[in-house]
Amino acid sequence: MPAATSTASPPGSDHDRAPSPFRPDQVWTRRWKSYSDESRQRIQRAIWCKGEAFVWRFAVMMVAASIIAAVGLNLSSTAVVIGAMLVAPLMTPIVGFAAAAVGGNPDPARRCAVFTVLASAGTVATAYVTSAALPVVGNPVTSELLARTSPDVRDLLVAVAAGTAGAYATAREEISSSLPGAAVAVALVPPLAAVGICLELGRWELAFGAFLLYAANLIGILVAAAVVMALTGFAEPPFIRGGGRTAAIVATASAVALVVVTLPLLAAVDAAASGARRDAAVQEAVAAWSEASAEPVTLRGVSVIDGTPVRVEIDLVGNGQLDRSDTLVAALEAELGDDVEIDLRWATTVSTDRAIDRPDVEPEPATDPREAVERALAQEGLSATVTVEGVHGSTDERIVDLAGSDVTVVDESLRSALLTALGADEVEVRWTNRIGVTSEAAGVERRVQEWARRANLEVLRVSVDEDAVWVAVAATEAPNRSDVAELEERLDRSVELRWAPLLELPADVVADPDP
Repeated sequence: MPAATSTASPPGSDHDRAPSPFRPDQVWTRRWKSYSDESRQRIQRAIWCKGEAFVWRFAVMMVAASIIAAVGLNLSSTAVVIGAMLVAPLMTPIVGFAAAAVGGNPDPARRCAVFTVLASAGTVATAYVTSAALPVVGNPVTSELLARTSPDVRDLLVAVAAGTAGAYATAREEISSSLPGAAVAVALVPPLAAVGICLELGRWELAFGAFLLYAANLIGILVAAAVVMALTGFAEPPFIRGGGRTAAIVATASAVALVVVTLPLLAAVDAAASGARRDAAVQEAVAAWSEASAEPVTLRGVSVIDGTPVRVEIDLVGNGQLDRSDTLVAALEAELGDDVEIDLRWATTVSTDRAIDRPDVEPEPATDPREAVERALAQEGLSATVTVEGVHGSTDERIVDLAGSDVTVVDESLRSALLTALGADEVEVRWTNRIGVTSEAAGVERRVQEWARRANLEVLRVSVDEDAVWVAVAATEAPNRSDVAELEERLDRSVELRWAPLLELPADVVADPDP
């Protein structure tokens, strides 16, 4: 019987060898070889900013894109701004820098970095000059401009995704048609143009916000492009074989740059979320206040503008009788704190079929509409508290602009008085007032200042305590008792008034009054 044949592999055969460890350099070498020398050189020529012809083409397109972006932001035209994104070639040197840095090519990397810096500075300068040359029509801080001055972390995510798409479309020529879409998504030139415009307008905080958006886009593209160029094999294998130190340096630099940009963007997201919650609460408070009117009053809009103080702009329309403004002030203080300013605009209309029957008032010819309005205010006892800002419109349909500090005076009686005095078929009253509620003392001082302007007095000092208000004034004549009584009525508290002749001002008047 023949001996059994051994099936064991001889010692040292391939069968007994352990699987070879993963070699990243071999993976990158295979991907590197997937590019022919001709295709790699063609892509490098396109993105490494070589040749005098490239310089001139690049400069012309950048200047054109900068002007288009500046005009588009000035016009607040989305279509024009998108045109600037498509024209701008700024993404080319950025992707070129990423490819050269990853591939260990210092000369192209420096050249692309210089192109990026000069193009960025040139865009800011061109936008600055363009903004200065354009005529001022309306508010120069347009919605398109503002949209590029408050970035958050979402903009960084868009930049990373767009950088990935742009770099991949560059490295893979067969999908290069995706480049325009990536350029629109990342939008490098409009933020730079916004920086130039904001600098020309002297809006430094907006310029910083626009620059932060550009920095987020730039870093997002660089990091994404570097990763893509390495993963596709376009970057040369020596980068991988250079050892862990080189990779660590590149990774550390990228991480630091991302952290530096991401932190303020995350803070911006948190602030935006808090602001949205605050704005919703303010709108609810204003809506509840306006709905408390006897007849419907439509809330057309509420805007909350950050600053010191926070400003709340309210637009209303309707023929109801609004509640006292102090009710609104209390509601807004609960949401925004004590440092608030309210800008209230209310349009209300009365016609002959809605007017109160006033048999005791004989219509007078309204030769001067402004005088007729002032006569109606005097008839209602409002001359001292309401200011006539203007009277417009035709003889039959008048528009009266009034301003004051107490919106409740615009009642049916006043509207009918205006209708009678103007002899019109319809009168629209547009009421505007700004209610400052920064603090009790500030509110008292504001009302004292308004009273003093109407009485031709100069306020020297206002002091407020629990029981009284101490006011020091200077004037050519001593205020009469009726003026003091009017101030006490406006403040709803006792007033102690000190007066000094305007030309002979005693030194002790300037000091704080001693109750």
